[in-house]
Amino acid sequence: MIWRYLIEGPWIVLIAYWWASALKTRRTVRREPFASRYGILLLEVVGFVLLFMNSESGELALDSKIGFLGHHIFPQSDALAAAAVAVTWIGIALALWARWPSRPVLERPRHHQR
Repeated sequence: MIWRYLIEGPWIVLIAYWWASALKTRRTVRREPFASRYGILLLEVVGFVLLFMNSESGELALDSKIGFLGHHIFPQSDALAAAAVAVTWIGIALALWARWPSRPVLERPRHHQR
């Protein structure tokens, strides 16, 4: 059970950080065109349905046995759980590091550029 908290903890930190940083972003100046935006959304919905569809019954399976993702490739062990925790923490640390401002970037306003 502790493995679950070690995996969920960094995700909660990442979500909280991105939520807090979203409050400091500037307003959107230009939006995506309608067709482009909803075309991508349609592809995401189709991907979700294909990923979570139960191959035997054809229904959506939103539990722990989700399609082919419900099958184990490796037997469960503490070493595998520790590796999964390490990969999760490294991946989230990398995402936070990539988002972290290294130094302020000062840009000229567009009307001042040559």
